[in-house]
Amino acid sequence: MQLSAIETAMAAGAPTTCATCRRFHEGNMFCGRSTCGGPGAGRDFPDYDGPIPREKFAERCLVCGAANPKFVIAGLATSFRLCSKHKTVFKFVGNQEGSLVRSVTIIAAP
Repeated sequence: MQLSAIETAMAAGAPTTCATCRRFHEGNMFCGRSTCGGPGAGRDFPDYDGPIPREKFAERCLVCGAANPKFVIAGLATSFRLCSKHKTVFKFVGNQEGSLVRSVTIIAAP
């Protein structure tokens, strides 16, 4: 996977997980897997197939990849974090009907 493809996906609004996932790129920026999804779907991207080990997701903002994110997405098996700029992102994202499948709790990182 080329860095330019990852950058294009993130510029289009894909989170770091999707932007670095092989399935996402094979599907022309849409993986189409109904079993996958992120915190808004109550999931932790279970079908992720990319170069970032799950334990490393917490080191960068889920949205933009910024280092040292200060906020934790609570309640999932995999730890995800958000930077200050994106701590309210789940107020603005949802499914096709415009709502989240699962509410998302954001807390300050310890």
